[in-house]
Amino acid sequence: MRLKTKHIFILFLSVLLVVSALSIPQTDASAATTKYKVVNTNSLNMRTGPGVQYKIVKKLKKNTTVTKTSTKGKWFKIKTGSTVGYVNSSYLSKVVLKVSNTNSTIGKYYSITAASLNVRKTSAATSTKLAVVKFGKQFVIKGQAKNGWYKIEYAKGKTGYVSNHYGITSVSKNNVYPKGTIFGPLSGRTFVIDPGHGGSQAGAQYFGVKEKDLNLKASKTLQKELISQGAKVVMTRSTDKTLSLDARVKISKAAKPDAYISVHHNVVVKKGEAGYLALYTKKSEKTFNKYIFNSLKSSVTKATKVPAEEYRYQNLHVLRENPYIGTLIEYGYMSRASELKKINTNAYREAMAKGIANGLESYFDKY
Repeated sequence: MRLKTKHIFILFLSVLLVVSALSIPQTDASAATTKYKVVNTNSLNMRTGPGVQYKIVKKLKKNTTVTKTSTKGKWFKIKTGSTVGYVNSSYLSKVVLKVSNTNSTIGKYYSITAASLNVRKTSAATSTKLAVVKFGKQFVIKGQAKNGWYKIEYAKGKTGYVSNHYGITSVSKNNVYPKGTIFGPLSGRTFVIDPGHGGSQAGAQYFGVKEKDLNLKASKTLQKELISQGAKVVMTRSTDKTLSLDARVKISKAAKPDAYISVHHNVVVKKGEAGYLALYTKKSEKTFNKYIFNSLKSSVTKATKVPAEEYRYQNLHVLRENPYIGTLIEYGYMSRASELKKINTNAYREAMAKGIANGLESYFDKY
């Protein structure tokens, strides 16, 4: 009887050990998923099985990232997108993932450097736009998405996400912008100003005045005004030098401006022509020119007695070949002595500069 009890006890202990072993989670090393990328070839065959005799299901380009799910000899079973197959492991290199603590930015400050930045419902450029924040605004970072976008409180009790590529992240609320930064209505914007003609190309000449000189004077006045409102200005020329039309477009392309502004002075062709006008070439420039012209019309004419002519289409090389929106502004008719006397003054140039700047501000506030 004592022996039987002992056997029962041993049997019970054995069952207990088996059950305990089964309850412990087992790790299958071959099933662990790991990220790899394609190396040593520009095209890697992905097959239905672990060998060259199997059918090719996909060709992978160099640096394509895949997920390894298991190993069979020298072959890895991988997954890319919805496709599963095998590749030779000698053409894969393990991806070392950089682990970053996204929470390290929470509580820090984000100062906007773009002229305007969309606030979205989620951390994606295609997400619903909730609001727009402007250059110079600073926000406390409430969170950070996996793609780096910051969660901010853009208005009292309202939060959204902004890209983390258009601002300065800092631990302090102090001013983080470069010394000399001007906070104005055009801050964060870049404009190319192109004084027409120059050097060997005098342009129109009347009453001892050369158009190239008037264009440069007007452009420098405009440059000063735009800078005073916070804009960055790129001049195609700041001296009396010759520039081809293609060279002017090339400078604009390199600057990647918000807008290109060509400055000229006009010559009477038809009777009754008088005053300033704005010209556009691309369809996308029509509304832009309307804003500039209307701004000039509401301020310059009243202050200077120089009439507003119109804004209209004209096929111009510097606008047609330029990928950025722009305008060619004719400041007035220098071939008429009475009008030249009015437009060749610092007061007129300043009035035009302010009118153009106000037009830019109005346009970019809406678009």
